[in-house]
Amino acid sequence: MFNKKFFKRLKYYLLWGIIWLIVIIFFHSNLLLLSIFQIIFFIKDIVDMTLKKDLAPEYFEHLPYSIILSILSLIIFRNFFLIIISILDSIMDFIEDSFIEK
Repeated sequence: MFNKKFFKRLKYYLLWGIIWLIVIIFFHSNLLLLSIFQIIFFIKDIVDMTLKKDLAPEYFEHLPYSIILSILSLIIFRNFFLIIISILDSIMDFIEDSFIEK
């Protein structure tokens, strides 16, 4: 069901989850910057899925960023744009990491 890279990426999810949580906490008052990061990640995933090629190194993971941001956007930020784009990106990134062979 899952591709081989998905299980290998679990350790990257944990590492990057901590890093992204620190970034979001540090920049929590700058929603514009957090939105720009999310838009870049969203576009990156669209290009990755379209070209079936990774634009970033395998060890770079932003799925934790999108998940954390979507949760915080729902609970704290209450920013509709961030909620939608972070949830969409989380779904796209999960599908890309789990099922698409490159």
